[in-house]
Amino acid sequence: MLAELDVWNSINKMGYIDFKKLGIKKKSFFKIKEHIQKLKETLYGIVEITNNDDREAVVKSCLCGLVSHIYVRNYDKYHSEDGTAVQLDRNSCVSNYSQLIVGIPKTIEFKNRYGWTNSLSLVSFASKIDVNTLFVLVPNSITEETSLRYSRSMDTVEITIRRSFAGIVVDTEIKYDNTHPQYAELKAKY
Repeated sequence: MLAELDVWNSINKMGYIDFKKLGIKKKSFFKIKEHIQKLKETLYGIVEITNNDDREAVVKSCLCGLVSHIYVRNYDKYHSEDGTAVQLDRNSCVSNYSQLIVGIPKTIEFKNRYGWTNSLSLVSFASKIDVNTLFVLVPNSITEETSLRYSRSMDTVEITIRRSFAGIVVDTEIKYDNTHPQYAELKAKY
């Protein structure tokens, strides 16, 4: 999202814009400008529109509007909480190896060489997010599984907490507790 914003700001600073050379669709550029102007007019007197170049605030505001479009990577696809599987748009600035992303889904339909209609589900305008941000944005969507075992080497109870989003483990935390109520029971098992 910030890369897109940087491109937008750079283009708006140019005196003359060679759309063809830059690979930008002129019609889309002016359509976006029109949307921004309409937003400013609609919000005039209701919300103070300021710009303090706080890049983190830009990302947070975008994330809050896209919580239903958070995806977690599982092998070569990204999965959302509702089970939707998408691929990262090849034009994305985000690495295809990012574990958690947020973005805008889109489906492209096309005909293959046999005339059959196929579709490709993509996520575009993707931004990488970290696990802590995920926990803040959608705390009710995180499932937690705790397992206990006795650690002979440390003579303590090892507590493993696995946190999952969309059925995929996104975080693992290991704690040690030698005062755990099940210490004697677990020690006897191992």
